Order: sequence, then structure tokens, then C-alpha cells
Amino acid sequence: REDKSLGRYSRQRRPEGMMMRRGSWTPLLLALLSITLVALGEDTADTGFNTFTAEWEAKYNKELRTSSEACVTCAALLPFGVPKVGKEHTCISHCELLVPPGSPDSECEMRCWKVRAATFLTKKPCEALGACPLPLPYAAKYVMDLEDSHFRPVVVIRGSERSDAFVDRMVEYIRFSFEGIHVRELSLTGGDAEEESGFRLMRPIHAQVERACEILELDPNLAKGFDLLAFDHGGLVARGYVQMCNAPPVRVLITYNTPHGGTYS
Repeated sequence: REDKSLGRYSRQRRPEGMMMRRGSWTPLLLALLSITLVALGEDTADTGFNTFTAEWEAKYNKELRTSSEACVTCAALLPFGVPKVGKEHTCISHCELLVPPGSPDSECEMRCWKVRAATFLTKKPCEALGACPLPLPYAAKYVMDLEDSHFRPVVVIRGSERSDAFVDRMVEYIRFSFEGIHVRELSLTGGDAEEESGFRLMRPIHAQVERACEILELDPNLAKGFDLLAFDHGGLVARGYVQMCNAPPVRVLITYNTPHGGTYS
């Protein structure tokens, strides 16, 4: 140890009772480490975070939403997002209390316009606007034995609601014709058709593609590759998936009635 009074290092003889051979500390350290890990495991079991449960997911998603400033701000504007006679400027006046001082007037006008539009389209407007995080992406509900299947899995991405009947018949035909095939219909929100439609209409394509990448990566049934079948503007998400991530890999990409060259009026 350092002897400050002498300004140099000096050795002190260790008492006889403290003498231990080199390496003899190892069993003691391992024992202490195992006791610590057991204690940590008990604490984790008490909190319920050692397993992925519905309660854990609900708590996680709630904390994620409340920790997002954009999400809290959007939720505060929702009650004033529906225009009422004589209260057209209510949303803007409340928004001015939430945005940073010195923000341009157009800031609140744009926010309120988006809230009104999203409220009209979906039951979860803040998620559709990208202000609030979406629920955790799920893997497949079951894991199939890929070795027993003679067909590559198929992922289907829907487009507009007007093509739903056609897509339903196509999915039914695939399942009937190729017995045992794994068909997954991709949902970006995990919600109903209204939530999905609102998210697709309000979020830019790159955000939809990133969400698709997150979800499909978790599906073990797709690990060796899959065929991707998409309809209408769902084909833009499918093409973006192949271009941006493609993990797991797409073997065959088929799009139907997709505006790859943009729209024309």
C-alpha cells in the first residue's frame, strides 16, 4: 500500500491468519456470485418481468407511452380535436400551451389539423400519427415444424379495404390448395381493420416498412425464407421490405394492383 508519510510504496507483512494461496479465492468468489444470481432471480420473479405475460406487456406499453413527450402532448389534444360549432379554435389554444415558446403559429394549426384527420379515420389517432408507440410486435402464435412442410411460408399484405373480399378468397385458395402451408397475414398495428387502415393512411411508407421489418424478423416460421404476396398499396410496403431489410429473406415477391410508378389523376 502507499505510505504517504514516506512518499513511496512500502510492503507490510500479512498476518498469519490472512495467508492464502494464489487461486484459493476462486471457490469463494464463485459461491458469492451464485448467491447473488439466485437473489436477483427471486427479485425478478417477484416483479413478474422474468416472463413475457399480458400484464408485463400492458405495463411496458403504458410506461412507453407516458415517457414519450409527443405521445402525452397528442393525448392532451385529443379531447379538443373534434371540431364543434363555436369552438373551432379550442384545439389551437390548448396546443399553444403545450408547444415550446416561440413556436410558429403554423405549428399548432398543423398539429390540430392532423389530430382532427386522424380522429376521423381511426380510434387510435396518436398511434396513427406516430406520436405514440405501437404495441410490441408479436411473433407467430405457433411455431410449425418446417421440416414437415413441403411449401415455403407465405406472407400476405393487404391494401385498401375495397380489395378485402378478393384477398380473403386468395388466402382461402392458398390454404386449401397447399395443405399444411404457413400463411401469415401481416398486421402493422395488431389491431382491427380500422386501426390498420388509419395507420396506413397517416404514416409514411418508410415508417410502415420499418414496422414490417420488426414484425417479420420475430417470426421463426419465416427464418429460412418466404414468399411475399401484396395487394394495392400494401405492395409498396412489400417492395420496401425487400429493399430495406429483407431479413428473413423473400424468395418470391408478387404484387397485385400496386402503384409502383406513383399515382396519376
